[in-house]
Amino acid sequence: MKSFFILFISIFFLKASEIGLLLEVKNNSLLYFSIENRKHLCTPYGITTFDVLQYKSKDNELCQKALLEYYDKHPQDKNFAKKHFHTQQLYNMKKKKSSCIIYAEGKKSYSALLLEKGLAIVPIHFKDKVFENKYRKIENQAKITKKGLWKNPVLRNCMAQIEI
Repeated sequence: MKSFFILFISIFFLKASEIGLLLEVKNNSLLYFSIENRKHLCTPYGITTFDVLQYKSKDNELCQKALLEYYDKHPQDKNFAKKHFHTQQLYNMKKKKSSCIIYAEGKKSYSALLLEKGLAIVPIHFKDKVFENKYRKIENQAKITKKGLWKNPVLRNCMAQIEI
């Protein structure tokens, strides 16, 4: 009976999502998938990653320099998506407006993983009944433990300046 229930939940979960073939990983924010034989750009749903500092920061030079220095010291964070995902592999996902919920570890989303590592923030305007509280709790835990951008005051200030 237990295995039947697990099978039922798995089938339900798969039916509620789409299958995407990963074509390319540009950075932690930009992933290209083939869904139903059409190329889709997927940005992680409900979050903003560090990578936006390269083009959205008001104090561009200082923020870009801080980002490059951080990534030089932490190359595993710069290449998080490239190490976590594999091109030509299938992933469960859901399209949400112009973003995607990509299931990276079972039911855990890629957005949640980036928040855990302190590589993203939840925008002030983000509203979602299912994900908002979950994402904000994960973000707060990363702040408390000073992971990723939360250990760098310049990057924290840069992210706060961005209108997201």
